[in-house]
Amino acid sequence: MRTTRYAVASVCTRIISIALILAAPAVARAQLSVGGYVGAEFDNQNNWILYGAEARLGLESMTGQPYDANLRYTYHSYGSGASVSQLDLNALYNWKLASPGLLAPYVGLGAAYVRFSGGGMTENKVGLNIISGTKVILDPTSRIDPFLNMQYTIIRDFPNSYTLTVGLSVLLGDTPGKH
Repeated sequence: MRTTRYAVASVCTRIISIALILAAPAVARAQLSVGGYVGAEFDNQNNWILYGAEARLGLESMTGQPYDANLRYTYHSYGSGASVSQLDLNALYNWKLASPGLLAPYVGLGAAYVRFSGGGMTENKVGLNIISGTKVILDPTSRIDPFLNMQYTIIRDFPNSYTLTVGLSVLLGDTPGKH
């Protein structure tokens, strides 16, 4: 079983590597932002704090549509050595507002890989993410954007999680026309 898991991971890594190499020229023109966040899981009253990191790759220059690819890693400790690590790959749609202002809302869907560890066992699950959020545009020329993100992760035969996170992202590269 462990060998099969590593073989699947190896094949996935190779596919992603080839895709990144082929997409490198277009990705170089795209906007990349990275950031961190802290948040809460609403379904958990005792150990509700979680934290993580994310990266967003603006795909509008490649697709002509206001999409972002979003990679997130979340860690959530439940105490007594139990924890959940979640890796998400999401597609976000950035709403184009008629009168852009302080908020830049987005919605999205994605896939989640969840790993629960605790009590001498480990369990891995795959799920679906439903996302809604907004960036807060304090200064249109700034490289730093605060954000608020709500995410509902649906996993079969596993507790679903509803989270609210707040964080900061930093834009790497050029800022013209970032919003």
